[in-house]
Amino acid sequence: MIKTTRLSWILFFTILFSILLHLPAEEGTIPFQYCRGLIIVPCRIDSAPEIYNFIVDTGGVTFIDKKLADTLQLKQRGQMAKITEMELSGVRIENVFCFTNFELGIFRSLPIPIRGIIGSNLLERFRVGFDFQSQVLTLDQGDEPLAPPQGGYVLKFRNHPVNSAPIIVFGSGQKNIEGMIDTGQPYPIVFPLDSLEEYRSLLDPKIIESNGLIEEWPMTSADHNYLARLKSFELPEMKSEHLLCLFAELPKPLSMPLLGMDFLRRFKITIDYPRDEITLIPVEGLSFPQNQFSAGFRPEVQKDDTIVIKAIWKGTPADLAGLRAGDIISSFHTQKYSGKGFDELWQVLRDDEIKVIHLEIKKQNGGKEIVLRKIRLFS
Repeated sequence: MIKTTRLSWILFFTILFSILLHLPAEEGTIPFQYCRGLIIVPCRIDSAPEIYNFIVDTGGVTFIDKKLADTLQLKQRGQMAKITEMELSGVRIENVFCFTNFELGIFRSLPIPIRGIIGSNLLERFRVGFDFQSQVLTLDQGDEPLAPPQGGYVLKFRNHPVNSAPIIVFGSGQKNIEGMIDTGQPYPIVFPLDSLEEYRSLLDPKIIESNGLIEEWPMTSADHNYLARLKSFELPEMKSEHLLCLFAELPKPLSMPLLGMDFLRRFKITIDYPRDEITLIPVEGLSFPQNQFSAGFRPEVQKDDTIVIKAIWKGTPADLAGLRAGDIISSFHTQKYSGKGFDELWQVLRDDEIKVIHLEIKKQNGGKEIVLRKIRLFS
């Protein structure tokens, strides 16, 4: 999902430039990096010699860093900048209009510098293929219909009026739910925070609340999330039980269920924007996430590279050990890792083979050593 302020401008300019966005482009194959649940592609802008990293976000619209737009002397009007030619690994796209009012500092913890976002309002020119196993993105004009997929299925979708994101219908129990295809967030499903009571009957009994925000979006004011499991998730010819889902406050214009990367990467996907169809081919051997093996906290890196506790899940080892939002992690140690770097800690927290983490914590009243043993958050 797009993370920005002034979302009303998005609707205005998306409509304003809808005709200009359907201009010629080449076709081809683009390798991508998969980093912390995000798809990142190399991008060359106009005649600049440097290569810049852009995130491919089907739940967003197209942005460029304002400082970069100024440096490249792109033609700008209001909150929009024009790229005459964008090149993605040899694939050239002409006349790309980008918003410049999005603060890309939220990606500062990534080991890869991010300078922009490629959203559905640009991708809608193409038939877009995502092969997560090979880490390859394909773009073509989709002149001919795709052959019926072997071992997969085709769903019709509608486009969101703000960001052109594909929206499909899935089932849970006796209820049909619309969900946005969102490669810009890592969770299997994110539900709007204020819909918890609406969906409670579809969830397993255990619901975990956070102290602080595990995940947050701009233009929101909530101070907590919920982690839960959907009893059943159903698509034609497919059913999964106990699928993990997050509840978070989302910006009002885009507040609807989001199907994210921990769901999508279980498929080889083709989004045929011109025909409003999405093809899903399940990847053999990959199951959907039904649990989380976790110490129970989310770290965050500050501008000065200090690592702090952003939030914790209540009732988890981190909570019971007395960790709180704002605590500073001065160092950590496991059998495989010993260091201070954020990227290394991120790997520690997501490595299921690591069961015990030793932390040195700085609090307002002094330092403390803590040993956390990971648990499965749901039985």
